[in-house]
Amino acid sequence: MTLDQAKTALATEQDAWNQVVKQPNTLERNIVLAAHRGEIGRLEKLISKTKQ
Repeated sequence: MTLDQAKTALATEQDAWNQVVKQPNTLERNIVLAAHRGEIGRLEKLISKTKQ
């Protein structure tokens, strides 16, 4: 994955996160948020390693 691809994927994940956050608080919503949170963290680490 290139740096540009990682940045695009991160923006997509953050947009998805923002849409899910607006939904009522349910177990399903929290599971989806956890998945997005994990992917956002992974992409942020990848981007920070690539910049070094």
